[in-house]
Parts: sequence; structure tokens; C-alpha cells
Amino acid sequence: MMLLAEISALFTLFLCCVSLVESQVGVQKDLALQDIESKIANLDFFLVVFCKDDNEEECDDLVEEINDLFRESSQSFPGLEAALVNDPILMKKYGVEFFPVLVLFKKSDPYFYTDTQVDSASIYLWLEQHRHSNVLTLNDKNFEHDTQATTGSTTGDWFIMFYENHCCHLLSVWESVAGCLSHGQMYIYKGDPTKLETLASFARSDYKNVDALVIPPEPASGFSVLDQIQMDSVVAKIVLIGAVSLLGLIVIIIIISKRRQQRRKFD
Repeated sequence: MMLLAEISALFTLFLCCVSLVESQVGVQKDLALQDIESKIANLDFFLVVFCKDDNEEECDDLVEEINDLFRESSQSFPGLEAALVNDPILMKKYGVEFFPVLVLFKKSDPYFYTDTQVDSASIYLWLEQHRHSNVLTLNDKNFEHDTQATTGSTTGDWFIMFYENHCCHLLSVWESVAGCLSHGQMYIYKGDPTKLETLASFARSDYKNVDALVIPPEPASGFSVLDQIQMDSVVAKIVLIGAVSLLGLIVIIIIISKRRQQRRKFD
């Protein structure tokens, strides 16, 4: 009887542990405001589902998709956490105006989920897209260096918002816009490279008619075009030094040869 009692106690303890682990995986509910703000400020991947009581059914569907994401792909995003939030203070702070809405926080930087397709696979792709921030903070020191606005150098097109410190609620919209504009894709132009109008038209809109390709990663060895240019520069210097040295040696030989000829004539 004692053995059965011990087995029963161990089984009960096991169920409690499983329940505790499951409660920590997936969407957390009833978190205190202080805990939510701490996670927003410190976590690299913190998903927040903003909901109101009159959207309970839609919220439940969204929460279930996120729970599926945890079961299927949580290892792809170490430290990923999620919470269901119904707090008007946070909603106002981050400009949440429609419900339910899914927001990713990366150490206080918010990213709104705007895709009409709401499922675990689409949310996974969205998280992957926002693994790194696409927004740069510009100031008097780095504005010209990064944008090259005055010189017109080839740093690409910039979409810039001028703001004051109290406009922090606009950051959530801006991060989402940056994510939509940055897709990590490239489009290969196969037309006549000598026709200005064709090139300009391709850059404006015709690229949409070409299949998008994923930008390949840098070679694992770290070898780049810049490295090649530097190597070519070193080789060019070596060749130049060798040529100058050879030319100098030839000149010296000619001078010595002429002096010997002059001495023979004199003798």
C-alpha cells in the first residue's frame, strides 16, 4: 500500500511539473503591468496580443495560432515569450486602435502584425522578417554620413520621419513600415543597360514584373569584392615596384656599358 501511495504521489508531482511547464510555454495571461513592461524592455522576442472584451472570440483564435507557433517553432526564436494584454495604458502608449492586434517587442521596439493571413506559419515568417530592426536612428553626427543626402552617393532611397521625443507612439507604425519596405529580395534587370528610360522605368515599377530572388548570404570565408579590390591593389603595387626596379637596373647597366666603351676609346 505504501508503494502505491508513493507512486501516486510521484505521479501527482509529475503532473504538477508538466502543468507548470505548459503554463510557461505559449501565451501568458493575467500578467501584472510591471511584468509586461519589464518583458517589453528586456526581451528580444516578446509577442503581445492586445485584446478587448468584445473581441474575445477573435482573440482566442489568435492566441491559439500563437500557441501552435510555440509548439512548432519556438526553438527558432530563443527566449520567445507571449502575453495576452488588456491594458488601456499600454494600448494608448503604443497607438493601438484596433483589436485584436499582434505586436512584437524587441527590447522596447514595437512591430505591428499587418498581414491579413493570421496563422502560425505567417506569424513565423513575420517574426523572421523582423529578426533584425530595419530602422536607423539618425542625428546630427551620422545623418549625412549614412544617407549621403547632400552628395547624392549611392546609399539607396531613405524614408525619414522627423520627430520629437514625445512622439514615441509613432515608433510602432514606423517599425512596421520599415519591415514592409525591406523584404531582403533582389530583382535582376535583363534589358538594355544603355537605355536610360528603360533603366529608370525598371527601378520605378517594372521590377514588379520580374521574379524576386532572395539575396544570397555573404560567403562563409568572408571573402568579398572589397577584399578582391584590396588584393588587386597590392598586386598592382608589387608589379609597379618591380617594373620601376627593372627599369632602374636597365638604366644602370646602360650607363656602366657606355662608360666602359668611353674608357676603351680613350685607351
